[in-house]
Amino acid sequence: MEAVREPINGVPFKEPSNSATGGTSLAEDFDNFLALLTTQLENQDPLSPLDTTEFTNQLTQFAQVEQSINTNSKLDQLLALQGPTQLTNGVAYIGKVVEAPGDVLLLQGGQAKMTYALAESSVRTNITILDERNNVVDVISGNTAAGPHIFEWDGTDADGDPLPDGAYRVLVTPLDGANKTIESATSTFGKVTGIESDNGKLSLVLGPISVDLDDVVSVHEPTEPAAEDTDS
Repeated sequence: MEAVREPINGVPFKEPSNSATGGTSLAEDFDNFLALLTTQLENQDPLSPLDTTEFTNQLTQFAQVEQSINTNSKLDQLLALQGPTQLTNGVAYIGKVVEAPGDVLLLQGGQAKMTYALAESSVRTNITILDERNNVVDVISGNTAAGPHIFEWDGTDADGDPLPDGAYRVLVTPLDGANKTIESATSTFGKVTGIESDNGKLSLVLGPISVDLDDVVSVHEPTEPAAEDTDS
């Protein structure tokens, strides 16, 4: 059974909201404090008035709560002003090719590129490409050396037939001599076609998917020449 907070000097107690940093919570605390302080002054004993030191402390707390409300309001205003600025900065990425961690192989204009890194050398590295329904469209042999590698795909399936542009999933499976999987990591490349902002967090739209701007690890011009270490 929940404990009931009794009124203080006839003033009902109001529970603050769960958000300690929200302006609503601070305003509620401020109203509670003001009501209690006013009631305390109205009902003090004239022969034994409120102690001056205690009264000063309460006024100080009163001022601190008010200042917290003002500070919170200013922060909200600053965050609101950052939104348009972030969108303006994000426009510079449109048309660029960016790289971000992920297992998506973006086929754009019949071309797709990704990187993968092996923690150690493998005996065999399988690169499996799957469509949006998780159907395997092709399995290609990848590089077996430890370290990072670039993989470029021409968008054709195992029979050499071209596939439509879109988002495909890629699984890189490097195997050692005991046929055990070696640790690996993958990154996806895609051309930025737009930008999005959600509560101040900026995302880059890469065709059918989007990536957080904070996750981008490199930015390139779309005409960047292919690297020498390229698997096919």
